[in-house]
Amino acid sequence: MKKKLLLLILFSSLYIQSLSSDLDDMKYIQKLYQNKEYEITLMELENFILKYPNSKYYSTAVYMLGNTYYITKDYENAEKNYKKILNSEFSDKAYYYLSVIYINEDREEDAKVVLKKISRDSKYREISTYNLAQYLYKKGKVDEAEIYFKSLISLQGENKKQGLLNLGVISYNKGEYIKATVYLEEYISLEKNDKDNIARAYYMLGVSYKELEDVMSAIDYYVKIENEYKNSVYYNETLRDLMLIYRELKDYKEFENYALKLKGTKYEMLANILLADYKYDIKEYAEAEKYYRFVLEKNENEDIRLKYSLVLLNENKKNETIESLKKLKDTKYHYEYLYYTAYLLYNDKKYKEVLTLLEGYDSNGNVKYENYLDIFLAESAYVLKEFNLAKKYYNKIYTKSKNLEDLYKLVLINSSLENLDELENLYNEYNSNFSNDRKYRKEIYLTIGNIYIKNNELEKGEKVYKEFLKIQDDSVILENLITVLLKRGKYKELLIYLDKEEIDDENIYLRGIANLGLSNFKEAEKAFLSLIKSEETSVKEKERANVKLVEVYLLTKQFEKVIKYAQEYEKNQYKLDYNTIMQNKALAYFRLNQYENARNIYKELEKNNDYKDLATYMIAETYYNEKNYKNAKIYYEKVIKNSKNEKNIENSKYWLINIEYINNNFDVALNKIKEFEDNYKKSEYLNDISYIKANIYLKQNENKLAIKEYKEIYSKTTDLIKKETTAKKIMELYYAENDIQNALKWNNLLKDKNYKTLYKGFIYDKAKQPKKAFEEYLKITKDKKYGDIANYYIGNYYFNDNDYEKAREYYEKVLSFEISEYKDKALFKIGESYELENNYLKAISAFLKIKLIYTESNLQDIVLIKLGELYELDGKFNKALLSFKEYYDKYKHGSDYPYVVEKLMVYYINNKKLNVAKNYYIELKKLNKENASKYKEYFN
Repeated sequence: MKKKLLLLILFSSLYIQSLSSDLDDMKYIQKLYQNKEYEITLMELENFILKYPNSKYYSTAVYMLGNTYYITKDYENAEKNYKKILNSEFSDKAYYYLSVIYINEDREEDAKVVLKKISRDSKYREISTYNLAQYLYKKGKVDEAEIYFKSLISLQGENKKQGLLNLGVISYNKGEYIKATVYLEEYISLEKNDKDNIARAYYMLGVSYKELEDVMSAIDYYVKIENEYKNSVYYNETLRDLMLIYRELKDYKEFENYALKLKGTKYEMLANILLADYKYDIKEYAEAEKYYRFVLEKNENEDIRLKYSLVLLNENKKNETIESLKKLKDTKYHYEYLYYTAYLLYNDKKYKEVLTLLEGYDSNGNVKYENYLDIFLAESAYVLKEFNLAKKYYNKIYTKSKNLEDLYKLVLINSSLENLDELENLYNEYNSNFSNDRKYRKEIYLTIGNIYIKNNELEKGEKVYKEFLKIQDDSVILENLITVLLKRGKYKELLIYLDKEEIDDENIYLRGIANLGLSNFKEAEKAFLSLIKSEETSVKEKERANVKLVEVYLLTKQFEKVIKYAQEYEKNQYKLDYNTIMQNKALAYFRLNQYENARNIYKELEKNNDYKDLATYMIAETYYNEKNYKNAKIYYEKVIKNSKNEKNIENSKYWLINIEYINNNFDVALNKIKEFEDNYKKSEYLNDISYIKANIYLKQNENKLAIKEYKEIYSKTTDLIKKETTAKKIMELYYAENDIQNALKWNNLLKDKNYKTLYKGFIYDKAKQPKKAFEEYLKITKDKKYGDIANYYIGNYYFNDNDYEKAREYYEKVLSFEISEYKDKALFKIGESYELENNYLKAISAFLKIKLIYTESNLQDIVLIKLGELYELDGKFNKALLSFKEYYDKYKHGSDYPYVVEKLMVYYINNKKLNVAKNYYIELKKLNKENASKYKEYFN
């Protein structure tokens, strides 16, 4: 066991903690307290009070001591300790706990006395007042409780709501309804969460106002219960009371409504009796439908069919309406059939069915519906992008109407068909006939200008934009003009246009665009920020400015701001350039090492072909940076297979080498390295790959090859840092090979003085020269980086010499270091030293500190064994059992598992619980048949 413990101590993983003096002791005590180790907590608190009489945590310790006694129900000692701090900063808390003790012990007068001594502005005064009021109320002293509840209200604390509710209930039960309404209304103005009590308050308010003959107020509160508290125990009573109120008010419609709601309740009979006294007659569409259907079932009639169809239409029964209308086809209501059917299909966006229904219909001069049918047909064709058909009917519509809206639609259709000649004619006709129009001007000019640009008619497009801008200003058209001017290289003209414009939101935005194009980022940021922050800027302008501002921050590497304004973009539900914004946001998260956030965005972008290559590579990067190498490998391989980006392919091949190396697939890694070196002879990664190759040799125990590789790296590199790192690695390899002479030789080449000294100590230890090692360690005991290790090994030196007190002196120094991976090991050795001195309680305390504070320590399993054994030695068998059971549950593959199973079995044998012991016996037989055979007689 000792040999195993030493190995674990030497090679346990890194664990960092920060501890120091009275603060550290207090943190440990709090850990004990939180883990309900009250016996040790009491011991440590008593020690703390003696050890640190002048500590700033002295009062805190006394207060915690009182609390610990309180928790263990030792009220006598709790009371004594609370009384010691009545003049400290804990006075209010102490008086509070004293009041709780007095109430628990039914010491009513004492409770009243200490309540008065709590500061009026302390929250504990308010809580104690509430506790005392509740105590008196439960004792049946309602009048006295009412006094304290009133006092509670004046304290304006967290129990004010409950106090108001109690006062309301008391007044209600006394029949003091005015007082009840005052308290209860104030209660519901404050309470937002306690649904049961809110419903209770609403019901009492309803009854109170009804008793006070304020019927409308009563209805208001009853309706609140009806609408918001359907699961309340007061719900049915509320419906009953509302039914009775509306009956008294002769509002029979509401009366019938509430009477019907009581169906299935205990008040159903009452409702039926009252309904028998009331007859109500009303016409509704559902009734009309019923009678129309009855007539039609007896005899089909065109007039009734139309009315029936319209009833169905008003009931929004679309399918039934269409089926009914079909029976009007080819009757005198044929065009009604076409109109209403087309209307329903069009509103349901069933455009193909509209075309099937109406295409080629003959109006026969039926002016009443012709224009509507033409519009349904033309619009459906337009939506389905059957533009030639849409054009045919819109030409027909426009020929008759000469309406601006219809001309505009023709502009859109011909734009979609890219009929440039017809667009030019429509453009000229618009300017001739609708020169004063403002509603469609922008869209017409923009559409025609855009089509010219799309068809590379840049000069014509520029002309259209300029003609529009002569008439009125517009940011979108101006931006398009700027785009054209940029494409044509007309930068001076671009600046002239910007300078001529009034400085408004549009102009500011365009100046931002111009400055961005000229890489004048400060001015661009200033422009876009001013738009975003202005309260007068439109939503559209804010959105465009937001997009460009994100671009500015990405270009200037202000990633937190990229995320901030990308989130602003999402928050405002903008859609202008969503995918680009998301790509920029993902990149910002990546640069800030927030990989999961970045990956979530890239996975969405990967679904888009325009972003797929980049997104796949970046997903691989996020996984790699998170050390999720399995998923990283999948995505790097996808890049190599599918990407067209050669740089990303090279990068992916390099990172796959790293992944294979990390996953100890060394042969695969070496093959990939050879392939990489053959294909990328000038790659920036070649130097890093040399290190990987050396490390692979090292991990394959081919130390000579590794040393040879590192020596070559050492001889070639001119980087002093890499030279030092490589020399350290070579020294460590010789150390591992037990080549003392070469280890010392390379140790002498090191520049890091303290590391050099530390490792020299290690080398002397390995050479079995402990005195020399001891002298080296002594040189660096105060070094911030290596002093903790040096103190630990000096402690071991004294421990091995059986000088436990001196050993503890150095182990304690390890604990004083702010950062150290040796703290849990030092504590373990302290515990072992106390154990060897038979000081079981101090040994337990040391091991408990590892268990509670160093939760990631590799010594956790052995600590549980130690605690179990020490608790046994100290006669605390139940605690020993808990420690062994915890080991049993957590470390089923631990080397001490058979030992623990045997321990648990013996415990239950000794406690005559053979049924339980037998389970462990069966398990022990599987683990160690020889040991199990010693206990066979107990289970025959």
